[in-house]
Amino acid sequence: MMNINLMLLVRFKIFFLLSFFCCFSKNSKAVIDNISFTVPIQTGYWKVHFNFNDIRLVHYFDNKIYAAANKGMFYLDLEDNSINKLSTINGLSNNAVSAMIDDGKSLIVGYTSGQIDFLSEFDIMHINLSFENFSVKINSFNIYENILYVSSSDGIFLVDIDTKQVLEHYSNIDNEISILDVISTKILNDSIYVLTKKSVHYAPLFGNNLLDFNSWDFLNITQNDLIGSFIYKNKIHVYSSFSMYNLMGDSINFELNNLIKKIKIVNGNLILTNGRKLYSIDNGNSLFEIYDSNKININDFIYAKNNYWIGLRNQGLYSMDLNYFFKVFNSPNIIFSRITKYANTLYGFTENDNYYSVFSDGLWENKNFENFRNITSVTEFDKGLFFGSETMGIFDEENNIIINDMTENSLLQKKINSNDVDVKALLSVLDKMWILNYGTRSPLISYNLKDGWFTYDFGVGSYQYPRDIIFNNSETFWITLDNKFGGGIILFSPYYNSYIKLTSASNFLPTNSINKIVIDKNDIVWVGTDDGLIYFPSSNIESFNNISTYLMPSNESGKILQNLKINTLLVDESNNKWIGTNQGVIILNSLGNKIEKEFTKENSSLISNNIIDISILDNGEVFFLTYDGLISYKSDNSPTRDNYNLFKAFPNPINLNEHYLVTFSGLMENNIIKITTLSGEEVISLSSIGGGTSWNLYDHSGSKVNEGIYLIFILSEDESEKLISKILIR
Repeated sequence: MMNINLMLLVRFKIFFLLSFFCCFSKNSKAVIDNISFTVPIQTGYWKVHFNFNDIRLVHYFDNKIYAAANKGMFYLDLEDNSINKLSTINGLSNNAVSAMIDDGKSLIVGYTSGQIDFLSEFDIMHINLSFENFSVKINSFNIYENILYVSSSDGIFLVDIDTKQVLEHYSNIDNEISILDVISTKILNDSIYVLTKKSVHYAPLFGNNLLDFNSWDFLNITQNDLIGSFIYKNKIHVYSSFSMYNLMGDSINFELNNLIKKIKIVNGNLILTNGRKLYSIDNGNSLFEIYDSNKININDFIYAKNNYWIGLRNQGLYSMDLNYFFKVFNSPNIIFSRITKYANTLYGFTENDNYYSVFSDGLWENKNFENFRNITSVTEFDKGLFFGSETMGIFDEENNIIINDMTENSLLQKKINSNDVDVKALLSVLDKMWILNYGTRSPLISYNLKDGWFTYDFGVGSYQYPRDIIFNNSETFWITLDNKFGGGIILFSPYYNSYIKLTSASNFLPTNSINKIVIDKNDIVWVGTDDGLIYFPSSNIESFNNISTYLMPSNESGKILQNLKINTLLVDESNNKWIGTNQGVIILNSLGNKIEKEFTKENSSLISNNIIDISILDNGEVFFLTYDGLISYKSDNSPTRDNYNLFKAFPNPINLNEHYLVTFSGLMENNIIKITTLSGEEVISLSSIGGGTSWNLYDHSGSKVNEGIYLIFILSEDESEKLISKILIR
């Protein structure tokens, strides 16, 4: 029997009904979506940003319709019509749902990670079929005599529903294939039938040792890959994208446009979808159309409460009887591959598509271009937005035109040995738009109306493949080169039209594999490499006349953050460095010599330890793009101010039973904060760099403060500005 990690979390019935969005179906029922965008996220809180409306699986249980998306899921409560999001934030083991079933008492949810959740009204119980260095993907469930049959990428697991213990694991049922990827399992007339892409294995359910492959017979099916099975008229049927038939060899023939996507039994009838329509198949194998989605992609469907409920790609959950689409409001509609911040707005892009999502003031807006795709970057220039593409050049949104190598006077070029015009990055500084034209002889281009187009040549080889560009707001560009073509860094000054190359061969880098460059508020350049974090004391190209090599951050114990792949970097308003790795997020203090905090999947709500990129908005919300999606964390950061006119302490009043810290915003560059009682006794003294900080409600001695009114004394570093405020703690 396997060792299973079993946890009990009384966290499932958690509703975040901070605000609601109402709309009406034809029977006038209101729909309430539990997403708040008017109430600010409190410091320390996490929030997932999934495309909850890309529905892959649908299931009915306990008067609720559960809709699992590509990441995360929601349920429609049929009693009050509320839409309630579920993810790892509020108790699920994982966000990638791959199977759902119920036993009448609990909803059972399986994941691509091999984890299984048993969700009842008051708790969630977890088991994990994966183990260290071996991951199991759950494909489907079946229940027979209180045993959960789990079809997986590693055979079939039998789980006792009451004890949540694994009873058996049938992985050795084929003498030629050691690991069998099982699509589904069916039980009929005391026999078990196991479906794979190319075969059906079967055996008597009782009386044999099913751990031994000799107990199993099988049928090879070589025509097309099988995708599902069902029991119909007391026979096992299987189907591919092209046909379906029972194990006696009888085919069910019918005329169908497009491929079969899914077949289910509803009230004894065969119901089929090809992704566009729902059909019923009668005894004469004729198709009768039930629903036409009109160019909307159907992924799954169920029949419950005398109604068809249809899960749609990017369109949410559709009720055929109500003729209504139930959606999670304020949701992006893409799978993020890139994020970037511009003008306090977060832009999210996806690979090989023309869709993108924009987040501003707490709201997602989903957009798309008609003929422009593979978006990499965005910048504002000459009062209009410009977008870069890996394949199509530049899109001028205001004039609705694509700029490429065929555009009059354009100096954009096609990538070497390709028809693509690859623009990796756009940047607007020095009254020009700067363009990284990847894979060309002259990969840096500038443009403005006055001077027109101009190219800059750095030589051949890796220097033709720039991936990213930043400017030090003085005179120097820092350009990251693609690791796949040799990597390294270029420093370029447009004033002197000069450049230098930083490589490991010249002893300026520990490795040429450079992943991210940022410049902090003290003009220190931080470089994330495959071998760790390094820095240079100045960002100006001229300073390298006196710099002979790179530096490494250190503390009293020695060098830190070495022999660690740094994927991305961010500098916040307090000059802290946020470091994204494959082991989570590390926050380095303003001086770069102390690790302030670490976020991992194990110690926080972070959804993956594999961090791709990090971005931050002015309200302190930090976005982490991970291998498993986009999630944000509300930090206490905020922009610095010239005075204390916009100072705010929140929440205020603060409830000790509900909150664990108070956040201060509207601060100046450097601040001294003293908190006292009304009688003048000092509770704690704080110092802050940047426009925001927080207090954990503990005093000098490490004791939590009592209820009462407290005074806040704030003084700027040069003592030119001061403020007295107060907070109520209750």
